[in-house]
Amino acid sequence: MSKETSLRPVLVMAAAAHGGGSCGPSEIEAGRAVMFVGLPVLLITLGFMLLFLWLWRKVKPELSREWKPAGFALGAMALMCVLSLAGVPSDGSGRGLSFGVSGIMEWVPFAMMAAGTTYLLFVLVVWRIWLVFWPKTAFGWAFLPPLVLLWWPAPLMGFGLTEGWMDFWTAAWVFPGYCGIVTGPVFLILLIEILVRIRLARRTT
Repeated sequence: MSKETSLRPVLVMAAAAHGGGSCGPSEIEAGRAVMFVGLPVLLITLGFMLLFLWLWRKVKPELSREWKPAGFALGAMALMCVLSLAGVPSDGSGRGLSFGVSGIMEWVPFAMMAAGTTYLLFVLVVWRIWLVFWPKTAFGWAFLPPLVLLWWPAPLMGFGLTEGWMDFWTAAWVFPGYCGIVTGPVFLILLIEILVRIRLARRTT
């Protein structure tokens, strides 16, 4: 069994999730798919953070967010998104690559669902802990450590600079959030928490 496809349960689940076959992506395709989805995943996550900021300010009006870290991160993710298609032939042949844009795009939906929900889970957990100890910077910076943690391997894999990373990083991108099965309940718990806090605050005023 090849290193690219040895994590069979994950890749079969991935194929089933977006209607593909049982064959998984190569290490390069997986890395480039995760590179490609970094920008939309970050935008969606920052949107959720804005929602929580809006809700938490009803209880703690002094809370705010710093925009510069998000701006730099969005720029970096936009560059990574562009680089994910660098040198990739549109017809799946030439330039020494055995896959084309379609070879990446067929894994983008699963990368979005798997790595995206895992990233959101990590951000929610880090942000909630950060909010306890450093509330003034929680909404501006808590998104960054999980982003670096989960996305730094993607360019290395995507440009063929690694070998044998597929098993570990596929598991790291898929299993924590498990395509929303874990992330969803955590999100709901945190949402219910702030809604209860808002209701209690209104009762005491």
